[in-house]
Amino acid sequence: MMEENAVFINGKRYEELNPAQKEIKPKLDYEAKILMVGSITIKKGLERGFYYASPRNQFWALLDGCLELSGEDSFIFLKNRLNGNFKTNGSKREEIVTEFYKKLKNYKIAICDIFKKCYIEYGKTSDSAIFAKSTTREEERYYPENYFTEIKKYCNKYRDCKIVANSQFVYNYLFNNLGEDYKNRLVILESPSGSYKYNRKTKQKMTQKVKLKNWKEKLDFI
Repeated sequence: MMEENAVFINGKRYEELNPAQKEIKPKLDYEAKILMVGSITIKKGLERGFYYASPRNQFWALLDGCLELSGEDSFIFLKNRLNGNFKTNGSKREEIVTEFYKKLKNYKIAICDIFKKCYIEYGKTSDSAIFAKSTTREEERYYPENYFTEIKKYCNKYRDCKIVANSQFVYNYLFNNLGEDYKNRLVILESPSGSYKYNRKTKQKMTQKVKLKNWKEKLDFI
C-alpha cells in the first residue's frame, strides 16, 4: 500500500517532507552571530523531532568540536537523549528541544532550513534527490516551499549575523535566491551528512576529522 504522502513525478516516486507538521520550525526570536542553514530535515530526523537528529548526521558533533564541548555540556549529549527518547515513547521531546534552543541561544547560534516543505525521491536522503526543477506547469505544485522571507527578515534585523550554508547545495540555493545584500555574508561549510565523499578540489576523503578542520577554519569568529 502506497503512503499517503507519496506521488509520482516523471515516473519517479517521491515522498513529501514537511517538518512543520512535526513541530520542527526555525526559532528566530533572538540575536545570533551565525544563522546555520540546511536544506530540510529528512525522515529519521523527523521521527526524532529536531534538526540534524538522524543518527548518522554529524552536525552536532562538528559543532561540539568547534565550541570544544564534551560530556553532558555537549550538543551530542542532547542528541543522544533525543534518540533515546525516540526509542521509548517520545514523551520528553519538547523538553529536550527546549534545552537545544537554550544552548544554541547561549552560543548565539540560530538554525533554519531553506525548505519548509518539499518532495524527495522515495528512499533517498541527498539534496540532489529533492524535486526542484519541473518541465510542466502542473509539476510546479511539487516545488519546495521555502523560508527565504524569514531568513531575509532575520538578517535584516541582525546585520552582523553570518549566513552559514551547511552544504554546496544550500550555498548555491541561497546565493541564487537571496539578494546581493546577503551574498557577502554567506559562508559555506562541508556537509555534515554521514557520508565520506572524496573532495576532488582538496583531494581528500571527507572524514569527520577533515570536516571538523574545515568547520573550525570557517567558524573561527564564534
